[in-house]
Amino acid sequence: MIVPARSAQAIPLGFVALDEGRLLCHRDFVPALAERGWTTSAKILDAKDVDVFRKLPDRENVRVTFDGPNGKWLAYLKRHQPAKEPRDIGPGFYEAQASLWCQEAGVGIAPVIAFGRDDRGRDFFLSQNLAGFEPSDDWLKRVEREGASLDRINSLFRALGRTIGLLHAGNLFHRDLYWCHLFVQEKSAGLFDVRLIDLQRIHRPRWRLWRWRLKDLGQFTFAFPAGWGNDDDLRVWLAAYLQKEKLSALDIPFLRAVQM
Repeated sequence: MIVPARSAQAIPLGFVALDEGRLLCHRDFVPALAERGWTTSAKILDAKDVDVFRKLPDRENVRVTFDGPNGKWLAYLKRHQPAKEPRDIGPGFYEAQASLWCQEAGVGIAPVIAFGRDDRGRDFFLSQNLAGFEPSDDWLKRVEREGASLDRINSLFRALGRTIGLLHAGNLFHRDLYWCHLFVQEKSAGLFDVRLIDLQRIHRPRWRLWRWRLKDLGQFTFAFPAGWGNDDDLRVWLAAYLQKEKLSALDIPFLRAVQM
């Protein structure tokens, strides 16, 4: 479990502890944060040179533009207010932990830059923008307008099914599993790189796994873009989720349970 890095074993592979263990940053991004003056968690949480595009009572979502040797690049920052009741792991640290779980399960994510907590109990999570990727529902709507073949679209369904299958095989459940949280990049015709985002609600329960599985799959099925999600589409997608070429008669009750 990732906890504040006052104990060496808590530092994830590839990260370094700064600010007396309150700030953990991937070593590849330390120079970028240092150049911006972001050397403590408090400085990141108080920074004004950012674009706040969503503000809620307990957190704000922020776009951050960095200057790099190859030009400007974008990152996304979640800044969380202190919890009403103190807890060992805040949402920033938890999202970092969930990112590690996903990677261990073979699920692609946005590169994690840094996470931490200040002395006031505020915490944050900073990840790199997925340049060249787009939400999977946007990809489907775009290629549909362009006249893409059904084979190419079925390849997307299979890629999404395989990714969700890996997530659940690791006993991980997203709890907000809509198409917009699965970003895709088509590397070549029908070959996709899939990344899962917004991991702050990832759940790793010890029991009632069937319930959580159906909730995730039901959300995803409900969110199929308009005009899609018929029985044939769902069979292609669910077969890939189950790591099969196609569903058998024994799988149909599972499909119907997901559709309920």
